Amino acid sequence: MFCFLPKAEAQIPIPEITLSPEFSPGSTFPNFVGDKNDWNAKLYAAGAFSVMLSKRLTENWDAVAGIGMSAYHMNNRGKIDDYLLDFSSPHLLAGIGYYKNPFSRTQSFIKLIAGSQLGYRGIQKESHEQYTVNINGNGLFHFFVRPEIGIHMKARQKLKGSSFYNAFELSAYFRFNFKSLGEVNIIETQTNTQIIPRGNIIGLNFRYVMPPGKKRLKEKMKTPDKRIRKIQNLN
Repeated sequence: MFCFLPKAEAQIPIPEITLSPEFSPGSTFPNFVGDKNDWNAKLYAAGAFSVMLSKRLTENWDAVAGIGMSAYHMNNRGKIDDYLLDFSSPHLLAGIGYYKNPFSRTQSFIKLIAGSQLGYRGIQKESHEQYTVNINGNGLFHFFVRPEIGIHMKARQKLKGSSFYNAFELSAYFRFNFKSLGEVNIIETQTNTQIIPRGNIIGLNFRYVMPPGKKRLKEKMKTPDKRIRKIQNLN
């Protein structure tokens, strides 16, 4: 009768520690104050590069922390010129993630990341031929949260000498800043255009997951249901 019993499904081992470089391109949105402005923009480019370290807490949950750089490329078009406002600085990240079907080769996951990006406090003044730009920073730190949802895909083969499979993660994310990046005033002869960029970002996250060690998460084997145990006891 044993031939009719279901076979235990092979489980892919879960590494306890993983190291992941990630690239997070996206777009942020302009915020012009007032209805009448001589300058305009549709979308700004933004994104980040980070190195993340994850520790698996249970089969489904892991904790993550990282360091990297966030950057904004905010191009504004005027009647006489284009004005580019670049802003980039280091950030720190920490958060938690939940993985569904953790022993499968392909998994879905959600993560909630919190972070802080280094900001600028002070006023900068730039003089151009036909206009002047005043930039007012909005503090030394910009705190944010970044929820994301995506898929985790393990490689088909292990790297030579490794106990685990490398993996690739693709997710969609939204970064919400708790305050604006600052204030920009473009002053011309008869007009003053005010921009207050929020710095919120929507984009995609590409992450390459590498297990650097050989320590694995202890797996809890699934116990057979009562029907199977009864059949086994009869034999």
